Amino acid sequence: MTVTNYDGILFVSDMDGTLLDGRSQISRENQQALQYFVDHGGLFTIATGRMERSVEPYLPLLPVNAPLILYNGAVIYDPESRRRLFQVGLAEEIRAIVQALMARFPELGIEVYHGERIYFLQKNEETENHKAKEGFVPGLVAMDQLPGPWIKILLSWEPARLAEVEAWLPERPELFRTVYSEPHFLELLPPGVSKGAALQKLVGILGRPDLKTVCMGDNPNDQEMIEVADLGVAVANAHPALQRAADFISGRHDAHAVAEVVERLGRAAFPGWQAYRRDA
Repeated sequence: MTVTNYDGILFVSDMDGTLLDGRSQISRENQQALQYFVDHGGLFTIATGRMERSVEPYLPLLPVNAPLILYNGAVIYDPESRRRLFQVGLAEEIRAIVQALMARFPELGIEVYHGERIYFLQKNEETENHKAKEGFVPGLVAMDQLPGPWIKILLSWEPARLAEVEAWLPERPELFRTVYSEPHFLELLPPGVSKGAALQKLVGILGRPDLKTVCMGDNPNDQEMIEVADLGVAVANAHPALQRAADFISGRHDAHAVAEVVERLGRAAFPGWQAYRRDA
């Protein structure tokens, strides 16, 4: 029997490189599959490194019916009430590390997220590409004029140079953790922050400990979420480490991978998923 009742399933998808295709668009196939999923009892949301303003243009195209995981897990946001349900920021001591970064790597792109804005402390080609892709208008200020707290810091450069930056950064786990959200984006997040930790927080906010979670992504910033989920899916274009961590590897992001997962859920076509079947 085909499963047509998705009640009890929370489906969480990464955006860039997963839900969005190579043109940063949502395919009709993905839209229709998600609408079917939600219409038949499922809960759907996104988990992304983006901020509110970079996500909002997509929301009219998506049947989101659960709070969003933003800033790679530093914020859980309810788009209906336009309220942050959870937020954590970096400690003030991070400023000294950023100051040293600016002196050591003057060509490094440095973006700071505060409030609902992005501020450029240093620009390069990657920061300009990021601005064009997500359509935000950055603030341009000196660091001593930049208010806090900072939610996260995004460092951008060509991958080989970012590896140098990563090696230079001090090990200060009490102040920050690092994660790659793209090969050219290295992020500094508050300690303990990840999409996986935010997923667990979200399930608590929903008051549904019985939910079965299905999560999919493409980059190392998705790994904790993939590992925490009841079913973790990596797209075929995902980082090799994420593919190794996943329970299943779907098709590519530009081949309607999200629709493929919804369809497979409907058939319980995943190893072990039969235990979670809910026949209509």
